[in-house]
Amino acid sequence: MTIMINIESHGIYAGINAPIKLDDMLDIGGWLIPDIKPEGDSECDFFVDYKKGKSHLQFDEKAIRLSGSCTGYELSFDIAAVLSKMFEKCYFRKGYHSLHSSAVSKKGSAVLFLGPSHSGKSTLAAYLSMNYGLNYISGDRTLLKGAKIIGGTKKDMMRSGSLKFFNHNIPKRDISWLSTELIDFGRYSFLDFEMYDISSIFFIQHENSERYLEEIKKTDKRLIKLYDSLLFFVDKYPNLALKLNIPIPPISDMDVHISKLDFARFLARNIVCYSLSGNFDFMSKKVLEFLGGDS
Repeated sequence: MTIMINIESHGIYAGINAPIKLDDMLDIGGWLIPDIKPEGDSECDFFVDYKKGKSHLQFDEKAIRLSGSCTGYELSFDIAAVLSKMFEKCYFRKGYHSLHSSAVSKKGSAVLFLGPSHSGKSTLAAYLSMNYGLNYISGDRTLLKGAKIIGGTKKDMMRSGSLKFFNHNIPKRDISWLSTELIDFGRYSFLDFEMYDISSIFFIQHENSERYLEEIKKTDKRLIKLYDSLLFFVDKYPNLALKLNIPIPPISDMDVHISKLDFARFLARNIVCYSLSGNFDFMSKKVLEFLGGDS
């Protein structure tokens, strides 16, 4: 049965007309959409309409029309993937930028962890939160306004290899078709501040044999790395609704790309950036030094 559910992220409202459960949408949406939550009767900025049939996807400014054939949780997964692109355009209109990164904070001061997929940034954020009590802000997508963090994704996809670093009994859900677990880190997120000042940015790489911490002094090098991370949800990911097997087009609006480049320049000029490599214990200790103390 098709039902209507409404969700919200940082003042952006979406209505979804599809045969899915609200809990499933919030579950998987928490990985792709920052601080997603249910919303009642607010006027929606855009709608998603789904119908069963031949796989098809159509975007316009106010609606996403989606058709295909899959059920329940799988459909929630694909709708969340499509929604994440639409939310990116709406964030742009509000002056927000989402960054492919994880983030933690202590007493209102935050650090960002950037790197390619599987570099260990999400695991490092969880490791610091679980073992040292830092506030977990984001696992994969961090929302920025200027030099402040205003939100992030509280759930994350992790492979079985990453789970070995945690002894805690944390809520998780098996995503068998991706060979991953969806982990809920919400219990480690205590919003003691509405916004978090970014003190440092770390480009990290989990590596057992090589350990180092180096400041990235060349502005151009910082700029390229930051711009790439800012474009991640615009151009690169997600690029496919997996179960519906529908390509999700990149955002082609040139104004969005120019804005991302300008914002990358702003971050590169105003935030100190470091390259950090090592195992999670080594990297955690270095991050804690920047945030002041080990607890």
